[in-house]
Amino acid sequence: LIVSDAHADNSFLEFLDANSDKKIICLGDYCIDDAELEKRNIVFVNGNRDKSKDKLFQIIDINNKKTLITHGHIYRVKYKLQNLYYKGLEEECDICLFGHTHQFHFERIGRMIMLNPGAYCDGEYVIMDDEKIEFLVKGKVYCSYKL
Repeated sequence: LIVSDAHADNSFLEFLDANSDKKIICLGDYCIDDAELEKRNIVFVNGNRDKSKDKLFQIIDINNKKTLITHGHIYRVKYKLQNLYYKGLEEECDICLFGHTHQFHFERIGRMIMLNPGAYCDGEYVIMDDEKIEFLVKGKVYCSYKL
């Protein structure tokens, strides 16, 4: 489960708890204390609206794919994805996950996937497994892509 930009939505912690059977990745701007995510074993980075600024990006493994996770504001993703793409290349990543723009985004550039799950505060998030990526809006599949 990949989620970003909850912006202190009152239902966010309930949503996380309801999906505790999944590996959850939070891409920032959740606007709650980091400890709430840590005690739920959620992988996360901090966004521009979060109190903490300790984790601006991480490199993690998702299904044997080297993955860069970030909120994206430090790479100026609202204006272009080039900075994030180059960081992904530098780190030899297969996937770059980012938030900040509040817009779904899926793009393959060479062998790299650039993915934004949209904004949880608008009911948007992503479910990804070994075979596909599903973009959901308010719990219903909006579109999907094969990996």
